[in-house]
Amino acid sequence: MSFYDKPLAHFLILGVMLFCLKQLLFPTPLPIIGPVSQERMAVLINQWEIESGRPPNQQQKKFLVTTELDREILFRRALADGLHLSDEFVYNRLIRTMAFLEMNSGASNDAIFEQALEMQLHQTDELIRRRLVRQLERQFLSQNPPSLPTNEELLSEFRRQESAFKSPARYSIRHIYFPKDRVSEKSAFAASFDLSGVSFDDVREVGYPFLSGSQFIDHSPEQLSRQFDNKFVSQLVSKRVQENVWVGPIASSFGDHFVWIDGINQSRDLTFSEAYKDLMAEAMSEREGQALEMFIQELRNQYEIRL
Repeated sequence: MSFYDKPLAHFLILGVMLFCLKQLLFPTPLPIIGPVSQERMAVLINQWEIESGRPPNQQQKKFLVTTELDREILFRRALADGLHLSDEFVYNRLIRTMAFLEMNSGASNDAIFEQALEMQLHQTDELIRRRLVRQLERQFLSQNPPSLPTNEELLSEFRRQESAFKSPARYSIRHIYFPKDRVSEKSAFAASFDLSGVSFDDVREVGYPFLSGSQFIDHSPEQLSRQFDNKFVSQLVSKRVQENVWVGPIASSFGDHFVWIDGINQSRDLTFSEAYKDLMAEAMSEREGQALEMFIQELRNQYEIRL
């Protein structure tokens, strides 16, 4: 008698069939993610309004919900992988939190850390959640790095958007600065000199010290905006200035500036080799984003998502 003719074999086969039928008809329920609570949604909407200056529309609210649920999925995966147990930032932050709660008396840091985990303080700490999500993404990309684009692919992309790759204009300037509360002195300076016949060296002792200095060499508009502000830069750029002339006074949030133009390097188109680094960074960012989206989709399939 063969094995398959024995009653025990029939029993085992029937058991396997019943188990498979049960799994087919009554699958194990997936863990649930969502919906986002009203309190959390209010926080997300408030953050959106602060950053954008306007309330989100319905499509943007849907985006906020989807992003929040994805972050929750990634956070749960990070915990399942034990990333919180070996992360120095998480360790130190929980120790500080326990100290703030005055629950660190006499115990070692390791014991305090374990107590914080038992209290699930890491579950509700927004900075820890963001940290672990980012660490999980980095871990995934390090283990599954996307392929590098070829030079041919980068060159094709460069040709497609060649007009967008430009070197910004660069300015070398010096300035005479008058704070906001020195309006009368500024007016007197402007009235006392025919600036068309005066160089910067002739009046360099006039005015007041400026926090970032009086001279800026080969600065792009973006760099100048960090030293002054956007208002200053927009006025400077709009005047189509020439070398070795005065411009101003130009107002900034700090006060008024009489600007001497030492030199200008006009904007120009970049070559492929000059744009290569930006092209590579853009391509890799896109590929990493696609890889992460596929990873998140795999994780979504492991949950019942309730919007």
